[in-house]
Amino acid sequence: MSNPSADDAETPERREQLNLERALRAQMATVTGGLAPDVYVNAWWDWLLNLAKEPPQQLQLAEDAMAKTAETFAFAAQAAATREPLSPAAGDARFDGTAWSEWPFNVYAHAYRNYADWWQNALSTVPGVAPDNKRTLDFVARNALEALSPANYLATNPELLDATRSEAGENLVRGFGNWLEDVAARARRRQDARRNGKVRGWPRRRGNSGQGRVAQRPH
Repeated sequence: MSNPSADDAETPERREQLNLERALRAQMATVTGGLAPDVYVNAWWDWLLNLAKEPPQQLQLAEDAMAKTAETFAFAAQAAATREPLSPAAGDARFDGTAWSEWPFNVYAHAYRNYADWWQNALSTVPGVAPDNKRTLDFVARNALEALSPANYLATNPELLDATRSEAGENLVRGFGNWLEDVAARARRRQDARRNGKVRGWPRRRGNSGQGRVAQRPH
């Protein structure tokens, strides 16, 4: 008597389904660093449950959030009132350029830096979180916060605005061309995965007009 599952695996439809599943997993791996989505869910849940057991830690994080919010508003008021160069985030190489010291870009950078610092502190100081989950959360936080950086957007990046003006937008055309190449490369990889029934290597993403960054897998 034949094995139904073995027979199903031999059909072209079943092979196509398996190839599609592999291609989808490969695409998800470029976003998740090669980890299954449930790994992230478990990490967040571990952090949340341990935070729920620590009222003093909750209070401390709430106080830190209010303090950073107040400091951000004070910085914004000072920058708007003086309109003089005011460094937004000492020690952050992304905002070292003199253009970032000008209003309102210094406010964007300073507010972002306070927001990022609060989240990184919140995710790393809750006791009881498993080491593997801490590493996963650190990976998630670094990449999510990096995506929110004002350095990554045309309207909030003074250096990119200056480059766009000086090049009459040619840098944006180059960035769009890179994006199209990435789309075509991903399409070719999907075709290879379907054709060969396996994934060929780890796809890598180019940045946009000099501002994007490639996500790193957690260690």
